[in-house]
Amino acid sequence: MRLKNYIIMSLDYVANKKNLLLLIFFESLLVISFLVYTEFQLKLIVFLTFLWVIISYVLDKFHDILEYNFKSLINYLFKSFLITFIIRILLIIFANNNSFSLPLESFLLILIIFSLINIIIQLTLVFIINLNLDKRNKWLIINQKSNITNNYINKFKNFTDHFKFLFIDENEINNYLPDSNIKGIICNYEYCLDFSKKLIDKSKVEVLNSAEWFEIYLFRIPCNFVNINEIRSNLIKIKPLYLKTKRIGDLILSSLILFFSLPLFLIFGLIIFLEDRGPIIYSQNRTGYLGKTFKIYKLRTMKIDAEKDGVQWSRRGDTRITKTGSFLRRSRIDELPQLISVIKGDMSLIGPRPERPEIDEKIVNKIPNYLIRNKIKPGLSGWAQVNYPYGASLADTENKLNFDLYYLKNINFWLDLLIIAKTIRLVFNLKGALSKT
Repeated sequence: MRLKNYIIMSLDYVANKKNLLLLIFFESLLVISFLVYTEFQLKLIVFLTFLWVIISYVLDKFHDILEYNFKSLINYLFKSFLITFIIRILLIIFANNNSFSLPLESFLLILIIFSLINIIIQLTLVFIINLNLDKRNKWLIINQKSNITNNYINKFKNFTDHFKFLFIDENEINNYLPDSNIKGIICNYEYCLDFSKKLIDKSKVEVLNSAEWFEIYLFRIPCNFVNINEIRSNLIKIKPLYLKTKRIGDLILSSLILFFSLPLFLIFGLIIFLEDRGPIIYSQNRTGYLGKTFKIYKLRTMKIDAEKDGVQWSRRGDTRITKTGSFLRRSRIDELPQLISVIKGDMSLIGPRPERPEIDEKIVNKIPNYLIRNKIKPGLSGWAQVNYPYGASLADTENKLNFDLYYLKNINFWLDLLIIAKTIRLVFNLKGALSKT
């Protein structure tokens, strides 16, 4: 991928996260003020502020405040106090900093005042963000039902918490364009060029086709709208240097994670065995690169006779899952043995998740462009995994494919790093490993 495409993708992502970045910025200022007041040195202030933001991201603290309800505020406060004490303990152990001569009572008082001021400022920002949300995100949708199906029109409506949509006919456009609150127009691919030429001198609104809008604003590409030849062309252009660097990273990180996870294997392996005296590890066939079948290994999370009725998706509240297995799935510890497949080269750390061949056969003719995901190595985690919960239905599989298509079109080193960061956050918060249904 060219540098220009890297920059465009990064700017799109940052632009859609500007509210979150604003909250992080103001909280960082407060953290710096707190550290200056407690007389830390400049280098340590910079380091601790960076550490604060990283731990806050891993614990998903910033998203709590965006939820804007009492429960989220409690979570936000709790995580703020937790992070503060984690950093305090780390400094006492490793830094031996003289600033901690400050009495504990005084430190706690300052911390409480800091947290209250932080909450007030953050809530004010969230209120302002929500107050102006409707004005900044209104889109006109040209309702051409021959190409934009009712199914996807409903999917547009599902995002009304963040975007406002007006469904209009082509001849109504001029009635809406004088409205300065209109951000853009969404139309079918055939009409976008004509609209762009007509409106470029009359209005500053964006004109996007459906696939472009989903890609830029929701970081997915619906499989019904995707230009499959464009994705194939992008995959052909992947640089050998990127592939070699990714392979080296896979080997190093997988080996390190496996080594440090050995105590977890021993502990949970014993628990799994004691629960029902069944096998600790089990294997499954999965579809890999170019449709080649390979085996993955996982810590067993289901009962011994879980598949006596055949292969099926696991659902929320699945009675086949053991008590130990429920925790292993939520924490994703059961996935760790798959690192063996990464080391062998059957998988990568990042890529579309491999599906079971039996399930692939059921859905390949029901979901458009499904097999394109096999054009690169499957991954232990992927863009679909960090943006959508565990799939347990045909609809879930289609939604996850939309995210996979985005990854295939925008595949690059920085997107891989972002997926790794999001995966770490999900693991620490025990999110995304269970299905919605």
